[in-house]
Amino acid sequence: MHLAKVELVNWKAYVGEQAFRFPAPTRRKNVVLVGAPNGFGKTSLLEAIAIGLYGREGLGLVARADSSGDQERKRQSYRAFLQSAWSTQAIDEADLLMKIELTFEDSDAGDDATIVVSRSWTFSNAGVLGDGEELSIFKGLKRRRIVPGKHDEPEDYFRSWIARHLMPSHLAQFFLFDGERVQALANRDMASQVRMGIEGFLGVRLLRDLDDDLDKYVRKERSGIQSVHSDTLHGLRTRRDEIESSLVVLGQRATDLEQERNLSQKLDEDLKGRLGSMGGGSVASVKRLLEQKQGVRTTIDSLTEKLLEVISGDLSIALAGRVLRDQLLDRLNAERKLEESRSAMETGSAKVERFIHALEGAHPAFDPSLTEAQRTTLAAKVRSAWTAIWNPPDEGCASSIRHSSLSNIDRSEVSTRLGRVRALGDRELEDLLHRLDHLREDESRLERQINSLSGIEEPLRKLTEEFTQSTRRTAELHQSLEATRREIAALQRELGETRARLTAEENRLELNKPLEAKLALAERIRELIGPFIEEATAERVNDIAERMTEAFGAMAHKSLVRKIEISDDCQVRLLTPENFDVRSLDASAGENQVFAFALISAIHQAAAVRFPLIIDTPLARLDARHRENVLRHFADNGGEQIIFLSQDTEIVREFKAVLESRIAKTYRIDTEKRGRRTLGRARLLENEYFS
Repeated sequence: MHLAKVELVNWKAYVGEQAFRFPAPTRRKNVVLVGAPNGFGKTSLLEAIAIGLYGREGLGLVARADSSGDQERKRQSYRAFLQSAWSTQAIDEADLLMKIELTFEDSDAGDDATIVVSRSWTFSNAGVLGDGEELSIFKGLKRRRIVPGKHDEPEDYFRSWIARHLMPSHLAQFFLFDGERVQALANRDMASQVRMGIEGFLGVRLLRDLDDDLDKYVRKERSGIQSVHSDTLHGLRTRRDEIESSLVVLGQRATDLEQERNLSQKLDEDLKGRLGSMGGGSVASVKRLLEQKQGVRTTIDSLTEKLLEVISGDLSIALAGRVLRDQLLDRLNAERKLEESRSAMETGSAKVERFIHALEGAHPAFDPSLTEAQRTTLAAKVRSAWTAIWNPPDEGCASSIRHSSLSNIDRSEVSTRLGRVRALGDRELEDLLHRLDHLREDESRLERQINSLSGIEEPLRKLTEEFTQSTRRTAELHQSLEATRREIAALQRELGETRARLTAEENRLELNKPLEAKLALAERIRELIGPFIEEATAERVNDIAERMTEAFGAMAHKSLVRKIEISDDCQVRLLTPENFDVRSLDASAGENQVFAFALISAIHQAAAVRFPLIIDTPLARLDARHRENVLRHFADNGGEQIIFLSQDTEIVREFKAVLESRIAKTYRIDTEKRGRRTLGRARLLENEYFS
């Protein structure tokens, strides 16, 4: 895999359309030299390759850009960098396009030998960068366009495609770098250098980003989820079981009372018949009075039962006060409207994607056709507009659901009952009590009359007394039965409410299960990331140490170091044949830089990625012997293609001679001049170099 062409349009000093063309490397000719004095566009070429390949992710490879901070800050920094990268001379020529196009060729890939990665940006007439970035990838001699799948997110898809077919972004720092980056690495202590190098090689930054993303995801979802406490579920289930057990006991009691009352009623009828068979006016009078008394008692029992129903039912709600009832009624109506609004939004949301798809194919067609970035933006705006229609909710909707255990049907039933309670007045209750007082007076009067007649005859008196006791017993049994039934009814209502709450909590728990499983998996992955990084780093140290030993021996002009040893925690020892650690000796800046080069070389070789090695200003701070060794080592071990970007004091004269037999092509970047005026406009001189 080699870089065949770099085409730049209005990129920094490269005004208009300019292109570097590199020949296919061979085993003997694998070096390209690009020479330019400082400020002529040499580093701009390296930046263009990094940005062209990776876009915003490539900003971390650009020494002059601020790529720190969160995602929003990186996005702003990327935009600011692109704004400053556009050639201002293009404004005068009304050329509003900036583009980087990289062409790679692979001699082993047959018809798919060519890969073209093109990024372009447009500017307004005032020189302001537009919102979109156009990324296109073509493959093969017929320039087959690579297109994301229907359900792929374009940015993620292209990032993954470039990583698979060219090089992952986390390895780019070992293939695209400048002298400043090498010096920055050399200024670290050796352990920090090695750890940073191995972690970069393993893509640890991606794992750390994943850890941060998972942490944000878990915290965000945890804050929005309605938690279900196990204590609440346990309490509801326990109360449900208690009520069901009590209902069984009360049901049996009600059955027993009903049977006993029925027997007592039969006894009443039997005694009444016996009284009737005794004949005589007094007996007839007693019988009539007893029947009247029984009728009064029946009415008293009925009204008492009705009074108890009022007291145990709607009266307790009525006593809460009209203001509180009206507030609850208004709240339930507002929650019902909110539920209906959410339901309408969810029902319509399923059709938004169909609407977006239909919009793209509807007539008339967009002219000119929308770019992929514009289609993505249009779809995002449609989704955002749909969401905005429902936020904030319509007037009259509640801001949140406070009574989450109630369905809209439940809310309607509660509202109906509250309306019934509103109709319950003090007059109705007063009438009930007044009627009961009169009935009890009538019962007492009849009792006195019966007693007065019963004294006429002893048998009649005894029978009357027995009948009176029997009817009293029947009334007591009836009252006990009705009280038991009321208790059963109250428990059944409570059981229904408890089951409803329990069902709501269990449904919420069931709904939360998939999300809880995802959150648990996310937290488990986070727990594994740290140990995995440590284990993966420890596994690679021996391989990196062996490759560093070889590279360091080839580049350092001192022969003191026999072996570079790296521990699992990345501590470094530079051992002599006598196992003396020379780190205790003061190393020069050049030797530290050679150590950094050895680390880069070791990781570059361990990565086994077929990608060009591009080094900008590589020889700063190195003495002559080190320069020769570094150039020779990378020319021999740098892979299929090595591109050196050199200033006019670096790879010249005897240092250029070290590479002479391997040079496949040279370029010199000059600046266009008109008269005595320098335009700052790069001019590419092919097959030329510093004299």
